[in-house]
Amino acid sequence: MNFSRRQFLEKSGQGAIGTALTLATAGGSMFVLEGCAFSIQSVLNWTKVGSGTIGSIVNLLVGAGILVCATCSVLANVAMASITAIGTAVQNYLNADPAGKTTLLGKIQTALQAGLAASTAFFESLSIPGQSLASLIVGLAGLVLNAIAGFIGQIGVPAAMSAIARTARVGAQSVNIVPTVMSEKQFRGAVNKMLLQFGHPEEVLH
Repeated sequence: MNFSRRQFLEKSGQGAIGTALTLATAGGSMFVLEGCAFSIQSVLNWTKVGSGTIGSIVNLLVGAGILVCATCSVLANVAMASITAIGTAVQNYLNADPAGKTTLLGKIQTALQAGLAASTAFFESLSIPGQSLASLIVGLAGLVLNAIAGFIGQIGVPAAMSAIARTARVGAQSVNIVPTVMSEKQFRGAVNKMLLQFGHPEEVLH
């Protein structure tokens, strides 16, 4: 099933009840949402740990002796590059003159969509034997997808893209995509907590 654009915005707090006001501040980097400040800088800060989480998933698969297929490896690289591209789009926005920010905001929206699609494609390509490892990777994948969807909910959906997936498959399991806004510190903490719970301190994010 897919969210319509309206349903997604309502789910993430920007619908009829949670209407968002986007303000062009002097730095052009702050969005005011129902009395809460969301800094677009937080998206840039997240991209390193987001990409790092996908790298950790690859390391877990290799470390478990699971042969990662060539297609999976390519998709993993595409997913990490797509997340890095989100950071580049945000940095370009932050560095731009106010007159150019509207166009560059659209590029952030497009980059977030591409990052979500690329990450989903990678996760769906995986074959994960073993319940413990599968549960860990499903959990980590959910954190990545929820975080990207959360940023899309705050910044907005490009007009040309009217539907957002509400579920994804990670290997053989279905995962609900629940837009969740977390700071880089909160995301890192959630990832590291999960890695430690499943006995993989070597993959914690620093």
